[in-house]
Amino acid sequence: MRETEYTEIFLDELPAEVFEFLKLLWQKNYTPIFVGGVVRDFILLDDFSTDMDLEVHYATEVSEAERLQNWKNLKTFIAGHHPIEELSYEVLRIKLPHYELELSQPRKEIYPIKEQKSHHDFDCKLFSKLPVTESFKRRDFTFNAMGVAIYNEGSAQFIDPFKGLTDLATKKINSCSEDFVHDPVRFLRAVRFYFKLGFAFSNTLTGQLSTMNLEKVSAYYLWNEGLKSHRFFPFLKKVFELAKHPWPLKEAFTELIKYSDELDDFHGRLQKFYKKNEKAKVPLVAIALHPKLSVAAKQIFCQTLQISFELVKRIDTVRTLLSNWKSGTFQKFRTECQNKTFEELSQVKDWNALLVLRNELNKLAWPLAGDLEQLEVICELLSPSQPIDAKEFFSFAQKLRQKVSLSEDEFKRLKIPTEARAQYLLYLALRVSDGH
Repeated sequence: MRETEYTEIFLDELPAEVFEFLKLLWQKNYTPIFVGGVVRDFILLDDFSTDMDLEVHYATEVSEAERLQNWKNLKTFIAGHHPIEELSYEVLRIKLPHYELELSQPRKEIYPIKEQKSHHDFDCKLFSKLPVTESFKRRDFTFNAMGVAIYNEGSAQFIDPFKGLTDLATKKINSCSEDFVHDPVRFLRAVRFYFKLGFAFSNTLTGQLSTMNLEKVSAYYLWNEGLKSHRFFPFLKKVFELAKHPWPLKEAFTELIKYSDELDDFHGRLQKFYKKNEKAKVPLVAIALHPKLSVAAKQIFCQTLQISFELVKRIDTVRTLLSNWKSGTFQKFRTECQNKTFEELSQVKDWNALLVLRNELNKLAWPLAGDLEQLEVICELLSPSQPIDAKEFFSFAQKLRQKVSLSEDEFKRLKIPTEARAQYLLYLALRVSDGH
């Protein structure tokens, strides 16, 4: 498809509420250019993402004082129509009913030191107007440096100063300029698109990646870019393969990378059970379920990426519970429940295991294993050589969940202290359950 055809379709299909917003920009003499992922994804997927980046150019070049005043006036004007938030580099985030827009002014990113190691080690100069060959140069990849300008009279223009459309057609990931190497987070973004789009690195980009130092890349960016890749564990493996300089994060994940293929399989099989806003749980669940990965490696993973270890601990607890269930331990506990009073059972050494079971079913087994199909997958992943009977455990767990409820007055009448109520309810649940 030709550039003009993409432009016509883009303009025709632009959501009405977004087009209405553009009228506010035109009233203040700004020309909006849609740029980045919104253009890339429209070409690839024939659809608009709900997050859109716009670079807005003023009608003429003006002094710095006028630029600041014009931008302040625009912000005030938009605030009278939509919720607005100001971000770094004077970027404005606008919330429409169904879309979120980020407006930026044309800018240059200047790297005063030859070798940069941090995501923020640059100076920024903003302009009211700038040729796109200069303003788009700061972007990471050529397919993210394509734009669609929408003009006041309703016409549109496709902008592609670095041949991003050609790279999309040939499935190549290519950088916009030599400045790419100064921002190490772009290294991670390159690997993210390698998996997300299934594209190959250009020769130029491959050479640039080999020179980049990731020493100052934070765990935050490694975690988030990995999640966005949709292939978290292969993403980590590829990043560490490509990273040529010493990097503490690389050393921390040596054991995990050893099992990256198996973890990717776990990840793929678990994905379908999670909603979009829960996808960050999937790598953690995959790690916790892996039978060969040491607890130390799991803990290092969470500590290094600064994420909670709690979910991993809960799943490890469920692993033990399932194992005990298979060995008949729970049946023995239930027999003890039938033959002892609550006071007597409280003295049994293994009583805490029952409490853990009840707590874990509440905290994890049901959000995690909300249906039999999911529990069967988890049981298989937990114990591939000796699969646990998921149906049997599921039935048993359902009965435990149907605990007897007591009112506040009933608890007071029984003189059971607050901290013992959960134990007592579990005791009753086990006594009234039949079979297992």
